[in-house]
Amino acid sequence: CLALELVTKNLRDNEKVGEIVELHFNNLPITMLSLMQFVTADSISSMYFPLVKEEPTLLFLFLPAILVISVSLANLVTAVIVDGAIKVGNEDAEALRRYQHYEFTQILPALKRDFRAMDQDGNGVLMKEEFEHAPVSIRQALATFFPDATQANDSSGALDKAALVELFEMIDTDNSGAIDSDEFCD
Repeated sequence: CLALELVTKNLRDNEKVGEIVELHFNNLPITMLSLMQFVTADSISSMYFPLVKEEPTLLFLFLPAILVISVSLANLVTAVIVDGAIKVGNEDAEALRRYQHYEFTQILPALKRDFRAMDQDGNGVLMKEEFEHAPVSIRQALATFFPDATQANDSSGALDKAALVELFEMIDTDNSGAIDSDEFCD
């Protein structure tokens, strides 16, 4: 209503912009439709520029409309896109956690078997020396369970002694110099 009053009151009979006023601000529904163009910024400069040039005070009508409507809409669309991306990222992270848990439950029996095989004295604790002297088959298995550990250059694909020491230190989270079954399997 404000736009209809401000634009048509002084500019309807103006010979320079009368055609624009008649085309875009003839009545309330057409005025609303014209102002809808501000939402999408659809050829609005051809509408407001001649009007503001003829009546500069209309800048106080059109400038806030341009800034508030188009910028707010752009921010709203951006917020929806970002929110959707965050939700998808969280769902992906949750799916990855479930998959990793599933993989861990699949390898847990093999890890426990390998732990018992390396525990030469049977005390339920692996010392660094026991870990370093693991059979080749277990070192190969450890290489598949711990792909981030340094790989040896030999043809068997087993972890070498330096990689075993590095892996031992990573697993020994309490820095006790010994690894129990829980530390090894976690």
